[in-house]
Amino acid sequence: MSDWPSPPRPTADADAYDGRTSTELIAAGVIDADLCALLWLLIEAGVPLVVAGNTAPRAAEEVRGALSGLAARQLVTADGALAGGVLRGGSLEDVLRLNGANPNDEVPDGARELGVVVILGQPEPIDLVRVVRAHYLRPIERDGAGHLQRRPPALLSAWDDSASRLDHFHWGISNELARRTDREPGDFEVVHRHRARLLDDLAAAGVFDREDVRRHIEHAALVEASALRSSRADAPN
Repeated sequence: MSDWPSPPRPTADADAYDGRTSTELIAAGVIDADLCALLWLLIEAGVPLVVAGNTAPRAAEEVRGALSGLAARQLVTADGALAGGVLRGGSLEDVLRLNGANPNDEVPDGARELGVVVILGQPEPIDLVRVVRAHYLRPIERDGAGHLQRRPPALLSAWDDSASRLDHFHWGISNELARRTDREPGDFEVVHRHRARLLDDLAAAGVFDREDVRRHIEHAALVEASALRSSRADAPN
């Protein structure tokens, strides 16, 4: 399809996005609050987000725009667009191939800058296009001895057909994700849990208006700060 960009097309400023909000996507079953909150944390810390699918680009752009709209701050390109983008592909392998990888090769160094790659599934009977997998591409790192490390991607979440839900695996690298967001592991878990609960509650209550969602997020930031203070006060010395 000629309307899909390759390589990923930078996404316009989140303020220009006019599709459904993240809470609408959660209520519709496109994504769940747990993964949404995690991606919110990562985007806010400057981790790029790429969304790929084999349907029309609009579905990928909608997920990309809704998630980017949550973050108070995010990485932008030199021309002011949001880092990351959308592209056509049904798997992480498709995304990597479009970014220079050969089958069974390591992730190309340039592709490691893609950050998080979210894969959309095929349309379902009710015209639902849901998130089926989310991957974290690790940047090039240095170990304690100064040697460059190129670790493989990590699976954050995957759709389980039998249970009709997303299974989450990001807990296995939570310390690593906390470092990427410049947070202590305990703080990262508290903030992630708080944001997931907020999004779940807003979706369940039918709070979908963009300005209403933004007001709740701004208020929740104060509650989040209080929760962090309480968590640190209760932590053993």
